[in-house]
Amino acid sequence: MQNFRSLLVWRRSHDLVLGIRRAVRRFPRSERGSLKSQMVNSAESIAFNVVEGCGARSSKEFARFLDVSIKSTCELEGQLQLAIDAGLMQRHVWSPLSDETE
Repeated sequence: MQNFRSLLVWRRSHDLVLGIRRAVRRFPRSERGSLKSQMVNSAESIAFNVVEGCGARSSKEFARFLDVSIKSTCELEGQLQLAIDAGLMQRHVWSPLSDETE
């Protein structure tokens, strides 16, 4: 078992969650439904799977959790693209979040 707090990937994913939470707070009130919660859930899934993987009994099991985390980044990338295309995010907010997700 390893300490997730010592992993750079966890620190970066944790910061990404915080950035996504700040960004979706700016969504217009009428647009705060499912996309907002899906974006937060995807970002949290990235970080939470890293944390859960740290409790894995083997490297293979840890890799499985990291694979799920990577898949959540793909989901978040699609959600960020939808947010910018739908005009829910300004480019200066979207760009660093998109870059970090990639």
